[in-house]
Amino acid sequence: RYSDTSLRLAKHQQQPTMKSCAPLGEDKARKKQSAMLGDAVGAMFPFTSTQVIEPTGVNIGYDATNDLPVVLDQFARTNGYNALRVGKIGSGKSFAAKQYLLRLAMSDDDLDIFVIDPMGGFLGVNEALGGDWIQVEGSETINPLEIEETPEHILDKTQVDPWSNKIEDVRWFIEQFFAARGDTLNNQEQAVLMRAVKMAYKRKGITPEPETHGNESPTMQDVVSRLKEIQSQPEEHTSASTDIAKGEWKEISSRLEMSLEPFLEDGEYANLSGETDIEIGSNRMTYIDISQISARSGTQSLMMSILFSMIYQHVKQSDRKTVMVIDEAHKILQNSENLEFFEEVFRHSRHFDLSIQLISQTLEEFFVNESSRAIADQCVVKYLHRIPGLNREFAAETLDLNDKHMQFVEECEPGEGEKNYSEALVQVDDVGTFPIRIHATQDEAAVIDYEPTEEWDDMVSPRSERIKRALDSGLKERYEDVYDLDGLAERVRNAYTGSSPGDEDMDMDMDMDMDMDGVWDTGRDGDEDDGDDEDESDGEVAPVEGE
Repeated sequence: RYSDTSLRLAKHQQQPTMKSCAPLGEDKARKKQSAMLGDAVGAMFPFTSTQVIEPTGVNIGYDATNDLPVVLDQFARTNGYNALRVGKIGSGKSFAAKQYLLRLAMSDDDLDIFVIDPMGGFLGVNEALGGDWIQVEGSETINPLEIEETPEHILDKTQVDPWSNKIEDVRWFIEQFFAARGDTLNNQEQAVLMRAVKMAYKRKGITPEPETHGNESPTMQDVVSRLKEIQSQPEEHTSASTDIAKGEWKEISSRLEMSLEPFLEDGEYANLSGETDIEIGSNRMTYIDISQISARSGTQSLMMSILFSMIYQHVKQSDRKTVMVIDEAHKILQNSENLEFFEEVFRHSRHFDLSIQLISQTLEEFFVNESSRAIADQCVVKYLHRIPGLNREFAAETLDLNDKHMQFVEECEPGEGEKNYSEALVQVDDVGTFPIRIHATQDEAAVIDYEPTEEWDDMVSPRSERIKRALDSGLKERYEDVYDLDGLAERVRNAYTGSSPGDEDMDMDMDMDMDMDGVWDTGRDGDEDDGDDEDESDGEVAPVEGE
């Protein structure tokens, strides 16, 4: 249809027609031929287009040039599994990312998902997958010094040095703390502080030997206590032998003790000095919602970085595939102190079967220096959603995009209005660059766009309304501390099959057809119905009592 051509039946002329369809194209059948433009001719030959259908992948959209499905396996890439998704506000990037998580979770049971979200937009996806919802408000206790014993099979597989990695993590965290307060550490201050950190671990019986890492971890308050010991007896805890050297150790440790006062009891960062009281990784999805933390003070950026490191430490202990999604990723990349640590994580992520998915608004922020460029280069899949006014010279230089690519990015459909799809340009390192259209079913949209405050009668279909009711019911029970660990996935199934716990006002005597084992149909319906509701439910929709 894109070529505006149609087929003509050549009756009783099989042999001449076969010759006419041969590569030379000579008209043996003597049928009328019309002149065609080059683009139309090209559209008739599928071997002129990149076709990506990987048997172990998920559908991420449809090729905008030939309408073929694009089925991509993020974990089948040879140079790593990380991805970058960029687009202006309202371009559909967050919607597409949530849809990808839904389809990925439905297609792979051997997969853990973590989401760090400063905007609070992944609630519906998490509830539908029965994930753990952690609302971080700044009062939760997290211990950045926490270390866990690494399983033997992980040590054999990766040859990692858990002790060196943890010390570097702590060094990075301390740099983040000082940077958030508009300060930096010189080499002498770093040396004194890290001496106190190692003393704190040693006091807990933790050494470079992996078998000691199961001991109780020290906290920042322990580090402050060790700084006090250095002040009182520098000759016992340092290499200082002269009075001048002892005086320097005393002065620096005293200054650092004052700087770390916010970690003490009732201090601004007291919640970062104690035993961690949030649990991650107990379910296949963990949604960490930090939208309640103010972004103005710099605390949100610091918390995002700490949580990233915390999840990374967990992933290194796991033998399962993991996807970590970070929305508003520029907030953890804006500090130069972050970049070196993140660059190392991105380089090593493949060894731990980790796919880091970054979501952000601008492309340029990932190419401001060598470290950020290295992070972008480690993203082997890049999704470019609508970016009006794209810096073409920059895009051509950094991503090797041609004029057609850049025009497509500038004019991408955001998925609003009459269009039932959004668009993006996808660049896969070992495959190529191609435009896609992203369709969603009504069921997917009901989960992705879920808002607890939305009214039921705003739903576009009875099935969407039932999904909305199921998610609402789950949230209500969660607040009443009756949250079922089986999660909302079972509630969605119940909504389809007839029994919705906690929703007694609704007549659910319907035999709804279920797709994909009872959850979502991952076809390409978009926002259009494929038929009447009666066809979909094998009967008339039962009315809701009281409405």
